Amino acid sequence: MKDQRSLQLAGGVALFGLGWLSRDVIWAWRNAPYDWGAGWIALAWAGWVLWHSWRRGPEPRASWLGAGIVLGLLSWIGELNAAAHAGLVLAAAAWLPLAKLRVAGVVMGLAWLPAFGWLGSNFVSPVMMLAVRGALLVGVGMICLGLRAKEDPS
Repeated sequence: MKDQRSLQLAGGVALFGLGWLSRDVIWAWRNAPYDWGAGWIALAWAGWVLWHSWRRGPEPRASWLGAGIVLGLLSWIGELNAAAHAGLVLAAAAWLPLAKLRVAGVVMGLAWLPAFGWLGSNFVSPVMMLAVRGALLVGVGMICLGLRAKEDPS
């Protein structure tokens, strides 16, 4: 029990620290045309992560937290914002109870990253980028619901 509490505390501190390192994302959401609306996508993603993680009791996975912390340290040392954002996604996904939900959480977390907007700027318009982000979020969420319904027919 004490180890679980320590891991929960470490996970909370890691989320706070990675959130602090990722605070520049707010500027991108406000000013970058290809990241417009991604804040709402991030809010929906965070709600999805919270709902699934607290539903079965908060118990983060140490390996996922460690990967997020390593990415955060790399971003701090190398001043690479995308690593901090990815670290935050991994650390948040560490709280999800099932492996398939963690993978889905990471894929859905890609939708709000500014790097995703930068990548999409080579292919689509800013308005279409918002639609792509929403489709990624909703699509992976629907796949998770389908997998859950397949496993638990009740």
